[in-house]
Amino acid sequence: MWKQTRTVILAILLLGLSAHADHPQEGTATLDALVAEALASNPGLKAKAEAAKAAARHASSQWSLFLPELSLEGGSMKNRLDHERHSGSTRYGKLEWNVFRGGADWGARGLARVEEDRAQVELDVERAKVTRETAALFYKLTYVLESIALQERALAMNQEQAKLAAAKKSAGLTSETDVIEFDLREATIQSDIEALQTERRTLSRALSETLGRETISDNILVHGHLTTAPKAPPLAELRQALHDGNPELRLARLDQTASSHEKAQAWATFLPKADVEGKWGKLANEERPWSRNNNYMLTLTVNLPIFSGFSSWNDVSAASSRQAASDSLAFRASLRSAAELESRVDHLNLLHRRIALEERTLARSEHYYRVTLAEYRRGVKNSPDMVGAAERLITSRLRNLEFRRDSHLAWLEIQEMVGGGSGGG
Repeated sequence: MWKQTRTVILAILLLGLSAHADHPQEGTATLDALVAEALASNPGLKAKAEAAKAAARHASSQWSLFLPELSLEGGSMKNRLDHERHSGSTRYGKLEWNVFRGGADWGARGLARVEEDRAQVELDVERAKVTRETAALFYKLTYVLESIALQERALAMNQEQAKLAAAKKSAGLTSETDVIEFDLREATIQSDIEALQTERRTLSRALSETLGRETISDNILVHGHLTTAPKAPPLAELRQALHDGNPELRLARLDQTASSHEKAQAWATFLPKADVEGKWGKLANEERPWSRNNNYMLTLTVNLPIFSGFSSWNDVSAASSRQAASDSLAFRASLRSAAELESRVDHLNLLHRRIALEERTLARSEHYYRVTLAEYRRGVKNSPDMVGAAERLITSRLRNLEFRRDSHLAWLEIQEMVGGGSGGG
């Protein structure tokens, strides 16, 4: 009887040993589908999109600075001057045109374009952030679900080991402590599973929020398994992508452009200004309305600044200082982002090396478990040896999963840094 029981239990234990890390209750929520849903429904992303539209409309409105303004004016008038009374009404069309402002209008138009571009960069930043957060939650959920599956397999294997210990105890081949050892191990595994279930619910709620779902779910089952993230492209390619797409560098360049326009506006205060004003209809002077309805008046006014108490010169100096500051900040941002990129690439490469080491460690842990199981069957090893081998095996499997998850998270950070919007890996 003991031999038959032992044979069945050992077959179950070895079957559990060869199982891959996955989650049997695999859902339908793929990474691509989740990212698409987040990009379509995330509230923060919608707000940034509306802000970008508003900035674009404001930039378009700045063309009005170069066009004349037309209006209709009119009213009643009554006065008494040197015992003479005058009264009547006026009604006329009016044209006002700021013909030249020393380039200040072009500066205002340029600043509006900068704000439009800045809003677009902020929209791109938010889109990349939402993509990364969604993908990161996907990989974290996948890790938790596969960890739960591994722990549940470890629990089943421990229960079978406990049955084996109980059978040996009944046969008088071991003591009560062998059975207790497996009972303690079962309690530890169940505690770990409870912690993972809580983490799964927390991640599901966070993913629901990122997706912009009206109903928060604590049970989102993702579809897929943890593989290893792709290796980083050559550093030269990443540096070029960083220069072209990094949000911080793009914003720094926009600050440089804005300071240039501000300086142009400051210089404009030294230049002459020209305005045209025209009226046609029933006009009036300071004393009385004129009787005819087809009067007109056209005025060209030229203003040449001579002295403004040094305020214009101080404005130019301040604008020059701001431009120099923006140049320095852009250079600092370039240095910082380049160093950060190389550090993140180093981290990803380290994770790839550690995954390779963990693969070998996992193979050795599985071999150690088989050897310990065989020796336990022959009575050479006892229950603490068996529990230790099982713990080493589950730890190796979980570390393997952990480094795979971290490799994807590291790759996502690199993609976001160089301005990429892809969530895959």
